[in-house]
Amino acid sequence: MAMYGNKYKLFEHCVYCHSRPCAVIWNELKEEEFPLLTEERLAAIRDGFWDDWQYPNCLGAIDGRHCVVQNFPNEGGEYFNYKGSFSMVLLGICDSRYRFTYVDIGARGRRHDAGVWERCSFREAMVSGELPIPPPKLLPGGWEATPHHLVADDAFPLGPHTMKPYEGHFLPNAHAIFNYR
Repeated sequence: MAMYGNKYKLFEHCVYCHSRPCAVIWNELKEEEFPLLTEERLAAIRDGFWDDWQYPNCLGAIDGRHCVVQNFPNEGGEYFNYKGSFSMVLLGICDSRYRFTYVDIGARGRRHDAGVWERCSFREAMVSGELPIPPPKLLPGGWEATPHHLVADDAFPLGPHTMKPYEGHFLPNAHAIFNYR
């Protein structure tokens, strides 16, 4: 505990008083708030995106957030971000109703959203096939099954498991509607 007290500029007893309840709360609520992602649950998330947003084959919306912190002792520039402050990155994936289905908390601020995504357990499980993703599904009015994916902003790379908006300001109507959804 002394190490964390020094790192976060807190007295050791404060770290102990807060870390233990946080661990207990996480251990008690993680099953309820972040249940295991089964094929059935991912299919329900996909159906939610279709029902709520008319957006097909989506398993979640992903984004990162830099939370400003004081620099930690002996960390150098590890937490210094491109915005000119020190931060920790919180990466989250939400369903169609903005409920978190996955979180990655505590990445160092010098990493951008895509860098945190490249190293997170959700992506690793998705790429390796460990995540029980439902089989590809036909798009409405389509003739070929397409894979499931996450929607992301411009900070993330386009890939087999991530879809991002069209770039530009004066887009054709179909592209603008896609970006809106």
